Amino acid sequence: MRLSRFFTDTPLSLGEHELPEAQAHYISRVLRMTEGDALQLFDGSGSEFRGSLLEVGKKRVRVQLDECFAGQVESGLRIHLGQGLSRGERMDWAIQKATELGVSEITPIVSERCEVRLKDERAEKRQMHWQQIAVSACGWCR
Repeated sequence: MRLSRFFTDTPLSLGEHELPEAQAHYISRVLRMTEGDALQLFDGSGSEFRGSLLEVGKKRVRVQLDECFAGQVESGLRIHLGQGLSRGERMDWAIQKATELGVSEITPIVSERCEVRLKDERAEKRQMHWQQIAVSACGWCR
C-alpha cells in the first residue's frame, strides 16, 4: 500500500505534532486513516519525516514523527511555465499537472485574445486557490 504523503506549512522536527484542521479532516474523514497508520510529512525545507498517527479525531490529528531523511533532490533543471488563463477547471487542471511534472514556477498570462479577465479581489482568490492546488499536487509527486 502507498505511504500517504502530506505537505504542511509549519516547520517540522522529530516528535509529536498536531496537524491543521483541514488536513485532520482529510486524514480522518476522506482517507479514513486510524491510529497507528504510517504517513510521511514534508514542509518544503528539503527534509521529509516518517511517522505514525497517535490520535485521530474529526478536527484533530496528532502524529509522532520518528524518522527524518533528506527529501528527493529536485532536478537541476528549473522550468518556468507561462500558462494562458483558461476558463473553468482547465486552469486548475493545468496547474495540477504542471506541478506533478516538476514545473518549479507557473505564471498566469493574460493575452490580447484571452477571454478570462480577473479583477483585484477575484485575482487574489484565484491565486490562493491555485496555490492550494499546487500544494495538493505536491503530495502526489515523488
